[in-house]
Parts: sequence; C-alpha cells; structure tokens
Amino acid sequence: MSISIGFVLFSPVPEMDFIGPLEVFRAANFLLKPPDQYGIDIFSASFKSKSAVGASGLKLTLNQNLKFLKRLPHTLIVAGGPEPMHPDHKNGVEWLFGVA
Repeated sequence: MSISIGFVLFSPVPEMDFIGPLEVFRAANFLLKPPDQYGIDIFSASFKSKSAVGASGLKLTLNQNLKFLKRLPHTLIVAGGPEPMHPDHKNGVEWLFGVA
C-alpha cells in the first residue's frame, strides 16, 4: 500500500526546503516497487492559485491548492520562508491549524 506524502508551499518558499525532502522520496521510489512507492502531491497554501514562487524567483506550477484537498496525506511537509505572510495564504494557515 502506498504512503501518501503531501507538501504545502507558502510563497516565497526557499527551494531547498521542499526540493531536498522531495528528492529523498523520489530516490526512495526509485528503489521501491509499486505498490510500496510513496504517493507525492505538492499543494499551494493559497486557495486561489495552483502555483508558488520560490525565494529565488523560481515559478512553480503545482498539483493543486489546499482548497481541493479531499483527504489528508499520511505525512504533511510544510515549507515556507521567513518573509511576511502573503494575504492569499490566510486560508492555508487556517486550514493547517484546523488539521493540526
């Protein structure tokens, strides 16, 4: 059975905060066979967009935003930077407090 991994990105996100862990799961999937591979989804913390921006300006198009998340993943990794929170992320923060 696949274990679901969810990444939630708050822009501007330091790229290594999610690319490093993402690559660990990708490498593990290279070694594992289905159905033991990890299911990986990346979500925008914004309820308005399916994109995020990296701290260095990298533009990311993601699977979906939190508004459309139907089921909590087994493991949730939250990544974001120290910059002031963008107003679009208010719903994402509320969502996190609701599931924590």
